[in-house]
Amino acid sequence: MSLLILVTSIACFLAYSTSKRAVITKETKLLFWLHSNSKITKITTIVFFILSTVFAIYALGIAAGILTLFILVMLVWSLLVLLAPLQIVNYKLLLAIILISFFLEQTL
Repeated sequence: MSLLILVTSIACFLAYSTSKRAVITKETKLLFWLHSNSKITKITTIVFFILSTVFAIYALGIAAGILTLFILVMLVWSLLVLLAPLQIVNYKLLLAIILISFFLEQTL
């Protein structure tokens, strides 16, 4: 499940970085590169969304996987839209949260 959350979060983060309304500064080099190379980023976003759909269907079945994926995408997008303009969400925080949840999932 942590892998599903990771792939979906990365896909949403990539899609957000290609938005014309997103506030992207040159201070964050990765976001600036993603924003300036939007065609490559959009293709990568589609690949990550397809991969997350496959993970969800494999782990939970067709109906539950698609429903869980929609709920997860809505959750990640809402957090991203609320927190990204404040520059709280970045790839380092995302990686730390996913690593912690992965270790907790394996131990519990």
